[in-house]
Amino acid sequence: MWENLIFAIPIGLFLGFVALPKKYEATEAKELPEQKPRLVFYPSYTSSFSSLTSIKEQLLKLGYKSSIEDIYEKGSVFGDFSTKIAKTRVEINPQKSTFKISYGGAGAFFDTGDLWKIATSLNKC
Repeated sequence: MWENLIFAIPIGLFLGFVALPKKYEATEAKELPEQKPRLVFYPSYTSSFSSLTSIKEQLLKLGYKSSIEDIYEKGSVFGDFSTKIAKTRVEINPQKSTFKISYGGAGAFFDTGDLWKIATSLNKC
């Protein structure tokens, strides 16, 4: 029995720390749905905004900080599944007046509507 665990543990670690985050990064962002979803795997939403200054102001009010121009992040990769603690990332495309919001770290592969709420508030800008 223990011989099987010797092979299972490295495979599980590889999947958890390498394969799943790469799949999440490669997953294309979905258009922001009208209704709050119950459960979404690999959540990443894209939507439009009307005013660049108002979306940037809203992001600052929500606690986001700009590390690179037009990329805002908050939270920590060591947080839990709540968007108040987990690392979230917003990428703004000023030319197309669109934004993409996603979790910015490993471990958050599903959304129960928290990320959708933030995206909806940004969509109103």
